[in-house]
Amino acid sequence: MNKSCSGNTGLCAFLVAAVCTAAMSVSAFGRDINLDEVYLKSESPYQTKLLLGKIDAYLAAGSRLIDRGVVFSGWKSAEEVVFLKEVRGTGENILSIYDLAAGKSREIARFRGDVMFARVAPGGRYMAMRRLVPGADIVPDNEIVLMSLHDGKEKVIPSSNALLDFTLSQDGNSIFIESSLGIEEITFVGGTGRTVLGKPVCPWIFRGESPVLAYPSPDRSRWVLMTGGGGIYRACLIEGGKSVKIGGVTSSSEFAWVGNTSFAYRRGYAGNYTLALQTLPGGEAKALGAESFNTSMFYSISAGILSWLRDGCIMLYYPATNVRLATGLEGDDVAVDAAGSRFISLLGNRLFVTEINALRRRSIDIRRIHRRQLSLYQEVRLRTVEHRNEFTARYLDRKISLYRDLINSRK
Repeated sequence: MNKSCSGNTGLCAFLVAAVCTAAMSVSAFGRDINLDEVYLKSESPYQTKLLLGKIDAYLAAGSRLIDRGVVFSGWKSAEEVVFLKEVRGTGENILSIYDLAAGKSREIARFRGDVMFARVAPGGRYMAMRRLVPGADIVPDNEIVLMSLHDGKEKVIPSSNALLDFTLSQDGNSIFIESSLGIEEITFVGGTGRTVLGKPVCPWIFRGESPVLAYPSPDRSRWVLMTGGGGIYRACLIEGGKSVKIGGVTSSSEFAWVGNTSFAYRRGYAGNYTLALQTLPGGEAKALGAESFNTSMFYSISAGILSWLRDGCIMLYYPATNVRLATGLEGDDVAVDAAGSRFISLLGNRLFVTEINALRRRSIDIRRIHRRQLSLYQEVRLRTVEHRNEFTARYLDRKISLYRDLINSRK
């Protein structure tokens, strides 16, 4: 999961509110952020009522609560979930593995630092993290950490970037990072590096202050390079030694190859983001869903399922069958297991695991929660005294539309 202001809840809330108020969106690296807190006043009782309703929806779906205080998570295997917790006020992090069959957790590592990003590599053998640690002066040092999920041993790679500057290989054995020569691949085992893509193949993509992120197709016959920030992004597709510009990209981190001939990415503008699926060669980019304040797109490679958020609601897309599923649950940091039968998600730093088939079996109970949530959003929409800023009305209109669609789709 990405997290833009880990370890400082007050600062995080302030920054997110500032970004959302000005740009009607949440940072691409902001995870598990309750947008109700951004658009409703802190003293509003509706914040608590709405959060409890979202938790009730998980209970109605028969979801299992794994733990609280979780900031990042992922699948290690079919029956094991990896999760990272911050120990408040200590600067310490605890990495644990939860055994679904046994119903208990085991700790595999403790370490200090402020984790800004963490992702379990495909295959579940390793985790890659971006971490801030105390430096020689007041400015903290940036590190990339490659950690074994077998024994908690880590390899640290110093980094000069404050932003996310690496991507994971689809085989789960390495990361890709920009170097002076182009794109370098660094393996988890041994930490050896080699240049896999030189700058001359797409020189204009490297002419910026932001790090270049590299995404190879599963067979590595094609590459997509992305860079940018602050609403300005550049991207190129490399194939057969030639590069072609990709237009409309609005995030250098929300990208995924869906097989060797198609990829998904975020486009649109602040407060009105959508996901697009591009088929090669030369196909039209297809919109995958409605506009959203944030999308938090993630592709679960083993399952072949794409997840994203529609204004907080977890959406699943099955590329093989072109099926979309609105789960009816709100959350973030979503990942589907290898079998495609369960997904994990975070809500208010609570980590849940949900059976996808249970969403259909328990649809009546879930719809009852949705009606209650719709009523609350309609109430607070009229109570302007509860609104935090001038964008609140628009946000609440979108939430009302979302819950109406959820109720109607389950009739």
